[in-house]
Amino acid sequence: MDAEYKHAFSAHLSSLPPEEQEAFKLAGIDGPLVSYRGSGCPGGDIAESSLANHTPDIADLIDGKTVESADAETSYTTDGICEVLSYIRSQPRPGLTIDCLALVFNLPIYGGESMTDLATRHGVCKAAVSKRCVKITKDLKIQPSRAMRSEKTREACRRAQIKKKKNSGS
Repeated sequence: MDAEYKHAFSAHLSSLPPEEQEAFKLAGIDGPLVSYRGSGCPGGDIAESSLANHTPDIADLIDGKTVESADAETSYTTDGICEVLSYIRSQPRPGLTIDCLALVFNLPIYGGESMTDLATRHGVCKAAVSKRCVKITKDLKIQPSRAMRSEKTREACRRAQIKKKKNSGS
């Protein structure tokens, strides 16, 4: 969107008569205003980013947190992120694992896609997505999301499938 805006602004500016272009230049608006660049910092200067801030968070001080406890929280968060990334890398289909993690953690990044939608996108059956989600919850020792069936329901479905195959003679 920034690129479209830059292009449209430049096209508009060049369509103006020279005296109006000069007036824009004197006013300091002779180019498009895009406040954030690829670094995510206003003006592109990392010093303007909160990442460059070395002072303690005032809210943390009010809440009674010390710099040490804030550092411990950061370390704890970093450890968790490393664990999840390592887990993703170790899986045979990392893309499927990422989508299943989003489903397990109930992250709104896919607009509420179902397991069937994920299965179709990854070229697998719904059961494979379900199985991967269950494996993730067990491996990471987390509670299943509301989008997942309970263990009791999964077992009943499994038994029904077995019974269906026996009755059909397969």
